Amino acid sequence: MMSLFLTLFLALRAQASPGVGLSLDQVLQQVDRNNPEIAAARAMAEAGQSMVLASWSLPDPQVGVTFNNFPRSGLDLSQSQSRSLDLIQELPFPGKQLLASRQAGAEADAKRASLERVRADQRLEARRMYWELEASQASAQVLSRSAASLGELVALSQERDRFGATDRMAQLMDPMARMQQAAALNALASADADAWAARQALKRLMGLGAAAALPELALAGEQELFQAGDDHGALLKKALSAAPEVKEALAALASSQARQEVALAGWLPSFMLQYSLMQDQSGMASGMAMARMSVPLWFTRPWGEASAAGHEATAAQSMAASARLSSQEAFESAWAKRQAGREQWRRFQQQILPLSQQAGERGIAGYRAGSVGVADALSAVLAYQSMNLDALMLQSQLGLLDATLLRLTGE
Repeated sequence: MMSLFLTLFLALRAQASPGVGLSLDQVLQQVDRNNPEIAAARAMAEAGQSMVLASWSLPDPQVGVTFNNFPRSGLDLSQSQSRSLDLIQELPFPGKQLLASRQAGAEADAKRASLERVRADQRLEARRMYWELEASQASAQVLSRSAASLGELVALSQERDRFGATDRMAQLMDPMARMQQAAALNALASADADAWAARQALKRLMGLGAAAALPELALAGEQELFQAGDDHGALLKKALSAAPEVKEALAALASSQARQEVALAGWLPSFMLQYSLMQDQSGMASGMAMARMSVPLWFTRPWGEASAAGHEATAAQSMAASARLSSQEAFESAWAKRQAGREQWRRFQQQILPLSQQAGERGIAGYRAGSVGVADALSAVLAYQSMNLDALMLQSQLGLLDATLLRLTGE
């Protein structure tokens, strides 16, 4: 009786509706809006953009008051023979402000590239957790159906035993089916635990609090696989220019080159303009204007800064080349695995899964009718279980491989 109740419970569990479906697109939209790491990177990018405006500002003007010609030492301002109001403005050499703004713009671009890399990382992780959660939930359903089928075999074996219709081989059915059923239930518990862990990871990536509820996923399928496209040459070309690491490295290179230009501009002088309005003790007013120019006599500072920026630019250029090579390697590896997996996926869909379903049903029906032996019936049910679990694992791997290609192509 307990076996029959367990069979009924697992069958109902396998047929239960998943509830409100959460699609992969909805998950990614939530990640873009509420992921904390993306939000932090976005704020840094906005800060970099604000510095572009600040880079156009001239040095602050100076305003001062001067008291001259005291009759004797002391600080009695009323005894001053003359007073002046001074206005001073420093002016960089023409073009320096433009170079400074270009450097600020390049650094802002680098921060935006860093934002896109963080966004790509978080979206890839969300896709991975989505497929893990989908595979865990679907695996739990397969294991539920498998355990229910094994429970049916246990019930049939017990019924035969009550009527004395068992031989020596048939006597093995009860313990063997019970053992496999317990193993399926253990695997079911592990699948539920994996689903819980993936669900918590998705909540974190989506910026949901611990108390927030995550809706069940919509059942995924082939329509959510292979979104990256099939044109190898076009995708590889895009990966070599649009991969987040490549764009980030190129932005770092542009920033280093802009810093080098600013450092080289250190050889150029700056100017200072001053105007003073003076008044002596008799009340007579006069004015004074003065212009000064800084002379970059000590060449070591601009030379050292330009040399350091040049080395940084060389290093950034090497990092950009390395990023391209790494992206090419990752793309080719993911592409090869994806192509092999697509052929395996086709065989699963067209042959393996329908045949495993048919074998499982015929194994149970044959054992019930007495035309199939113990070993064959158990093998049929376990084949159904293993083939379906393998198909779900392959689907999850294909989803992650496709997500990797999408990330490498800047999607």
